[in-house]
Amino acid sequence: MDELQAKYDAMCKKYLFSLSDKFDQVNSLKEKFTKKTWNENDYYELRKLVHNIAGASAMFGFSLISNSALKLDQYLKSIENLPDGSNVDKILISINELSRIYADTVSVN
Repeated sequence: MDELQAKYDAMCKKYLFSLSDKFDQVNSLKEKFTKKTWNENDYYELRKLVHNIAGASAMFGFSLISNSALKLDQYLKSIENLPDGSNVDKILISINELSRIYADTVSVN
């Protein structure tokens, strides 16, 4: 059982560090939202990334990351049309929170 646990722990650590690429993409999209240069494709790309982060993080036991991503995912899905000014502000706040949780998680692992 120790060998199996060690393999799982290694996979979790590998996943956590592979998230840096996804967070680079999220932060690139966040920059577009901040500068108001985003388009419909950017919005749907953000939804897809956040959804994937939520699901995979849950699978690997990173519940803080998963819960934060899930809240953002649900919020993005609740927007009837494309985001407007007030939606964008909440999206940016949520991305900042998710990024902070990710950075905190990486720093302790």
